[in-house]
Amino acid sequence: GEDMSDIERRAFTFLTTNTTAPLPTVMQNRIIDLIGEAHPIVADVYTMHSNSAITIPVAKSIDADAGATAEGAASNELQITFDDVNLSGADYTANVKLSYKMQRMAIPAFEDYLIAKIAERLGAVLATGIVANIKAQMAAGNKVTGIDYAGICAGFGELKRVGQVVVYGTRKGVYNKLVGMVDGNKRPIFQQPITAAAAGHLLGAVIKFEDAVGDTELLIGDPKKYLQNVVAPIIIESDKDLDKHQVVYSGYTCQEGTLTDDKAFSLVAEAAG
Repeated sequence: GEDMSDIERRAFTFLTTNTTAPLPTVMQNRIIDLIGEAHPIVADVYTMHSNSAITIPVAKSIDADAGATAEGAASNELQITFDDVNLSGADYTANVKLSYKMQRMAIPAFEDYLIAKIAERLGAVLATGIVANIKAQMAAGNKVTGIDYAGICAGFGELKRVGQVVVYGTRKGVYNKLVGMVDGNKRPIFQQPITAAAAGHLLGAVIKFEDAVGDTELLIGDPKKYLQNVVAPIIIESDKDLDKHQVVYSGYTCQEGTLTDDKAFSLVAEAAG
């Protein structure tokens, strides 16, 4: 029970059998995250930071069109039908509550992790909403059954009025379905990625991993034809609950979006069942 001298300490071998804690346990100042997801579609869509509700007129049809006109005859009259789409914003929130004790015991990386995770989960629910709206608002004819070469070509063929086309799919969907797929001449249709921003290329379109899309489907289209109105951007705040002795970390955003062209996306999916 007495302290050892310097000579004794140098000669003594510390083992778990003769010492209670020969090596102290140290909590590393980092957290390994196993619940992350990839949601590039949130950044890809056309985002308008209006800070208010907006109404967008959408041209739906033309009953008469331009044409040749005889000399002296009345000009052709374009009869364009518009529908108004109102985007007033939907509220999205995520809170984390910590007791005073837990906050004091937490490693420095813990607070940074919580803030990043709140923002990430808000991004995940936004991505889920964007994908759901695209599926619901696209033309019925743009939904193709069968993830094979013919089905994928049909999906691309249904697109209209698009610019840069992106193929969104999960890693399981891309690697299980696309990587080994060939055309009618047995040539692979999947091209290896050239940049880190892309998972590859498919028939000239960029492939991106999007976890809000199902494993048995591919979402193909021009993300700029989806408009996301941001009434309030994502903010992270913290405050104390003096009654419960907790620190509350709160994330909030107000956004709403719509597909502005029902032919700008197609969904290629396996048959149900």
